Amino acid sequence: MSSRAPHSGHDEGRGLLIAVAGVAPGSGVTTTTVALARTWPGPDPAVIVEAGPAGGRLANAIGADPYRGLASMARAAAAGTPTRALEWTEHVQLLPGGVAFLASPPGPDRGPRSAWTAALLTGDYHGPPTRDLPSWNRAGAIVIADCGAPEPGSAIASILDHADARLLVVHAGRDNPAHARRRILELTATGGRRAVLLIDPDSGGDYVTELGLPIMAYLPADPGIGAALLRRSLPWTRRNQLLPVTRLIATAIDTQLRPTPPTSIETRNGRPPARHHLFGRRPGTRPTVYRIDLPNHPGTGRAGIGHQNRHDTNSATTAAAQPPSPSAPSPAHDVPPELRSPSTDHGADSSATAPTAARHARLAPLPRGEQSDTTSRHEPAVAPDPMLASPATAGGHLLVVQLFGPTQLWLDAADAPRNEITGRLQPQSLELLAVLGLHPGGMTRDELLEALWSGHLPAKPNNALTNAISRLRIALGSATGTDGHTAVQATQGRARYRLDPAHVRVDYWDFTGAVAARRRAATTEERAAACQRIIDIATAPLALDLSQPWIEPMREAARRDALNALGWLASHTVTTDPRTTLNMLETAAETDPYNEALWQDILRLHAKLGEYDALTRTYTLLSRKLTEIDATPSRETQQLLHHLQHTTR
Repeated sequence: MSSRAPHSGHDEGRGLLIAVAGVAPGSGVTTTTVALARTWPGPDPAVIVEAGPAGGRLANAIGADPYRGLASMARAAAAGTPTRALEWTEHVQLLPGGVAFLASPPGPDRGPRSAWTAALLTGDYHGPPTRDLPSWNRAGAIVIADCGAPEPGSAIASILDHADARLLVVHAGRDNPAHARRRILELTATGGRRAVLLIDPDSGGDYVTELGLPIMAYLPADPGIGAALLRRSLPWTRRNQLLPVTRLIATAIDTQLRPTPPTSIETRNGRPPARHHLFGRRPGTRPTVYRIDLPNHPGTGRAGIGHQNRHDTNSATTAAAQPPSPSAPSPAHDVPPELRSPSTDHGADSSATAPTAARHARLAPLPRGEQSDTTSRHEPAVAPDPMLASPATAGGHLLVVQLFGPTQLWLDAADAPRNEITGRLQPQSLELLAVLGLHPGGMTRDELLEALWSGHLPAKPNNALTNAISRLRIALGSATGTDGHTAVQATQGRARYRLDPAHVRVDYWDFTGAVAARRRAATTEERAAACQRIIDIATAPLALDLSQPWIEPMREAARRDALNALGWLASHTVTTDPRTTLNMLETAAETDPYNEALWQDILRLHAKLGEYDALTRTYTLLSRKLTEIDATPSRETQQLLHHLQHTTR
């Protein structure tokens, strides 16, 4: 039984559990967690708990002890040590900037660590090792749990169910929007309030539309932010673009979850009573907080989160800015509300970068997980796969890349017939185009170097890659009469490269979209349409021009998906249209020539159609194919041929 019941409001003595999770590894969860803890407004202490399934990294990053934290607490609890030795203060370490954290041992979890961490944070204690642990909630701590990228239904996912607020980090440059939406709805189907933080706002409005969920804030995309947060260099923090954004987020969450109580209880000198700080990070009073696009509760005038009005509509989706109440200090009239500092603290990491960060900090209230989306209680209604839709062309031009068979490039202009322009690209540019087309989410420079040269790097690999990208852009720009940068897009400050779906269409993207549609089809008609789309696209092996070892698994996976689609269609048309089924099987035999079971079905269909002369020709063709691998038709195939020739006429 849980020791902490769900609650909607918090008094000054209660702690808060903020869970930060990503939809996939590498989404920026740890960096976001550290920045939130560092900018939490106080006065309550903040501590990070490394709860992710991949293991802790903070201790190794700063040279601390990775086994002082969750591991040391577990050992102390198992040994039956005095209660004092189980206090959190005995096991935390400090990051640069004064943030306390409970380290997690490095390496992937095998199960016990996740269960221990979940029990510690949720209060679901089961057994002696955890029953005497002091409660972080009673101590008034602000716990920010770095949950990594948990699987739905796992022990770590249960932390999100118990959290007061769940922050889901989505990286637009790495996470597929349809997958991100599904994972967010799965992780937050039950529990408290949910908010989505989107990294890389320069990805455009299409990503947000495809995601289909409200965005609380946009975080800047800078690969160096994570490492820089763990340095002690004060000059860097003055140029930091993330901390001012997370300060706004942290203040909004703190204001909505822990509304400031009436100031009627004071000591005689007018000062509030002193309060013990568990981790003693930031002494001082609660900062003055101005409203930042937070709707008021009707009748209360207090900022709220996802308030459900009498019409059963969620006001969290309308982030209308409210004027400050008469009791609040009036900010300067010439500064927009979203740019005003939410704190009286004018430290090095806030003042210099507030104008820059304000571009990203478009805050909306945190909706409740069970109210913010009408499908969260049921099977998530996934939006149509974007790969199946034709992207909008810029200037009437669309580049079409064909990766099944030899790589081909076509120009699809609005005012002219489709024209093949493969010959305008040099072989190396065509190879780079194919590699990027096979990775719709984009690739880092290191990944591109490995994919193109497979360990045999040129003398100056970075220069060679830069030149290759430049040549490809010039060729595409010359062919379309536009800027080639629009087709080959650099994201995350040139850290990743991808083909822009707004200007390029790739048959492999359509293929993977059709495969996904087949898997989630709810009716026979939907599955048949998806299977037909698959076999219409996969008419030849994938990426025949590429010979690197890494392409073989992708090629084999595509071949299997195509054969599965063919097999399903054939089994559903054999009784109504055997001729169509025969054509499908013969097409499948072209890509899977050594599959005897396939050839046996072809023999049966020839006999069913009365084409007995084709039986011998088909068997001879099979024998020739098997000779290529030093094999002969099996006894079963020989007996089938004899049976069809003599008993079915």
